[in-house]
Amino acid sequence: MGPRARRYACPVTEAPSLQAVIFDFDGTLVDSEPIHGLATREGLATAGIDLSVEEFLARWVGLPDIQCYLQVAADRNVDLAPDALERIRRTKNDCYERLALAGEVPLVPGAITLIHQLAPIAPLAVCSAARRVEIEAALTRHDLVQRIRTVVAVEDVTRSKPDPEGYTLATQRLGVPPESCVAIEDTPRGIDAALAAGIAVIAVAQTVPASRLTRATRVERSLRHITESTLREALAAHNNRSADSTRAL
Repeated sequence: MGPRARRYACPVTEAPSLQAVIFDFDGTLVDSEPIHGLATREGLATAGIDLSVEEFLARWVGLPDIQCYLQVAADRNVDLAPDALERIRRTKNDCYERLALAGEVPLVPGAITLIHQLAPIAPLAVCSAARRVEIEAALTRHDLVQRIRTVVAVEDVTRSKPDPEGYTLATQRLGVPPESCVAIEDTPRGIDAALAAGIAVIAVAQTVPASRLTRATRVERSLRHITESTLREALAAHNNRSADSTRAL
């Protein structure tokens, strides 16, 4: 009888558990993108720039306000003086707040249910290019503010999506590693920001077609199709891809 085969212990690497969920805001939790389009149109009109809501949604959605104004103006070969830029900003904000106070900015269907389902499972955060006052007003109006552990708003970062700064800051505030988080987004810029921060992404095809969201770890039709199981599956898929990429180097 030959020598007994040796048994070698193989290290077992467990997949990171779900430790946080980070929501985008505009278009993901609130159906606000058309309202932002209307308000942006009104603001730019003060500088003689015409912008349809349809073009806003197709080309400029997801940009921080100032960056949006400057890029639309550059697209029209218009130079915006500082006073014109301030006038656009003020008019847009006044218009948006007027519409919001009139109840024109509803939550996306399924948002309340999903937040209430997930809050006992993992800490929740918001990472958005929106202003803090807009985010907290909506969360407070729908009695959700206590369910959100932290909010990263446009005032908190120097570089907006697709830069990962906001998502990195959110994970730092939550005290969790990015590979244990899932982001929920609705635009390509948001997807790129979360992925660059090392975070798995579930994209919801609520603002733009699913065909533009293919870089996400997983794509769902709406928040109503997201469950704890889909979040855990997306996290596992993301970390498997990351491990495969590391092994391929």
